[in-house]
Amino acid sequence: MGLLLLVLGALVLPGCGWGQSKDEPKESAPLQSEGVFDDDGLAPGNKDGWSIILTTLPRDREELVNPILQRVRTTPGLEGAYATTRAGHFVIAYGGYDGPDDKAALLDLDRIKETVVDGSRPYLGAYLAPPSGAALSGTNDEYDLRTVKSRVGDWAVYTLQAGVYGTDDGSVPGDPQLREFRRAAEAAVRELRAEGDQAFYYHAPYRSMVTVGVFGESDFDATTTPPIESQRLRDTRRKFPNNLLNGKGIRETITNSAGQRVTRLQPSNLVAIPK
Repeated sequence: MGLLLLVLGALVLPGCGWGQSKDEPKESAPLQSEGVFDDDGLAPGNKDGWSIILTTLPRDREELVNPILQRVRTTPGLEGAYATTRAGHFVIAYGGYDGPDDKAALLDLDRIKETVVDGSRPYLGAYLAPPSGAALSGTNDEYDLRTVKSRVGDWAVYTLQAGVYGTDDGSVPGDPQLREFRRAAEAAVRELRAEGDQAFYYHAPYRSMVTVGVFGESDFDATTTPPIESQRLRDTRRKFPNNLLNGKGIRETITNSAGQRVTRLQPSNLVAIPK
């Protein structure tokens, strides 16, 4: 396990941080409202969908992939971890989910980030990443999250997800409902842009996400415990503390680091910008 912790500490790319606020959504933010959905189930898994990235290896260290994968699989709850590639890098990943708002994905991400191994939390930098080609184009390329890297460069690694438009039970929407979700997401982005926020939409097959900001590795350093966030990222989290479903807060129950079951409003989360 010593080798695993050394490699994770040295090579893991920055990951999603904990939401810092448990406050009710702010009324002034365009996406916020007072309604709350109860967390009453998990969306079905999608092995070709989004995944949780546990660690990323350099392009030229393929020999490390299998040894690290086997060590990761010795961690309770990560027996299903697997190796794959992302943007030319080898990665160790876990799970397959419908999107970054998938309840199963968010619960698994919280559980993995809180996993303790030999007195430390080696997966605190874990983050959600999209599948290649899963996004769909919208009506404005400038506001489409898929175009960010091609327009601003590969330094753009993360964005803060603050909203999702989709069904509240994980079911597959019909075509008219799906069109309305996409329309609503793009309308929310236009409203945020009009107020001066750098907002984007991301259309997935069955739902659409709204994110805010573009952040690089200098904004989130997951090689420390706890991770170090830039002032710009902290300010964005404060303005958008929650991830909302159709404009309403999502109530969820998680197990915290003390082993206690607590209920909270689902926080906004850093997600990877697709390539």
